[in-house]
Amino acid sequence: MKGLAYINGDFMSLQDAKISILDRGFRYGEGIFETICIEEGKVIFLKEHFERLRDSAKALDLKLSVNLEQVAEIIKKLISDSSINKGLVNIYLTKTDEEEKNANFIVIVKDEVRYKESDYEKGYTAIISSIRIDSSLSINSHKTLSFLPHILAKKEAKEKGVDEAILLSTDGFVLEGTTRNIFMISGDTLITAPSDSGILPGITRAKILQMAPTVGLKVEEKLVDVDFLKSCDEIFLTSSLIEVMSIIKIENALINRGKIGRYSVILREKYREMIHGFLNQKVVK
Repeated sequence: MKGLAYINGDFMSLQDAKISILDRGFRYGEGIFETICIEEGKVIFLKEHFERLRDSAKALDLKLSVNLEQVAEIIKKLISDSSINKGLVNIYLTKTDEEEKNANFIVIVKDEVRYKESDYEKGYTAIISSIRIDSSLSINSHKTLSFLPHILAKKEAKEKGVDEAILLSTDGFVLEGTTRNIFMISGDTLITAPSDSGILPGITRAKILQMAPTVGLKVEEKLVDVDFLKSCDEIFLTSSLIEVMSIIKIENALINRGKIGRYSVILREKYREMIHGFLNQKVVK
């Protein structure tokens, strides 16, 4: 894997990137992170990702010592020095026990492969995970390093030979995928769980909610159960990395007769148009 790292003011190779064993992010998951796409050597929607990182840092009492402009310059140098045209940026902010620092600020740029076009043509299959999420925890709305329930759900999906696992609340309501938000279409209405229901409100989720009315969809944020989910006309996942991915089967239930949903295709095309417009801006942030 090609890439470079930045840790607390220093640039280095991925192989040389290290933090203290006393770091509370390592020991207790006390930290937050963002994953951002690189396309044509530019980082996509950095402003939105940074604002989410900043807001989470404030809520979780983590000291963020850099501003948006400084982060943009760090990433620009990492991308330039690593000659990466398409890949990922990971930003981490972790609590540390070291007296001289309140938090570690880490940026990694790497040329990690994302999704193939054949994935979108085929669509995803899914299960309902046995893992349940406590919706009452405010921590759920932050992208923290405490990711074990979602990792276990992803492992469960892999063991059952499917692409995704859908997580429910302890009350049995549909919340999200393992690292993705989930959307349902019933008639002419786009439905997704409310942002305060225990999900991580994704950056791509917000973009899809904005553009849905432009393609003739009403938007409704509400909680639904599994029976409603499986009866929907279409279902798709969203995230910065996967963009918009259709789900064609959940356990034994075929969605849209096991075919890619029409709005999944339309909204992914609209999202890609948004990305291209973003990349064509003179100043990209």
